[in-house]
Amino acid sequence: MLRESGRAGLAHAFIDYLLRAPVAAAIVQTSRTVAANGAAQALLPEALRRNTTLFPSADTITRGQWIATMPSNTQRLRGRMWTEIKSA
Repeated sequence: MLRESGRAGLAHAFIDYLLRAPVAAAIVQTSRTVAANGAAQALLPEALRRNTTLFPSADTITRGQWIATMPSNTQRLRGRMWTEIKSA
């Protein structure tokens, strides 16, 4: 949400709506993506809760490789380079 938004209240209300557990669970069932609301998982059908693509085991997560956060000057350089590539 943009800082300058004239409808910040509506945007917050919409985000609050999307984060409600029943709404988030319905979104997971429709889109097959994970919800930001952990309480939504309890409302999902058993088969979807056992979907290891959406909900990997703790062992799988610990074996994952995670990208380290880059220093801010490197992030800015990457952003400028990506903008240059897109506009070429």
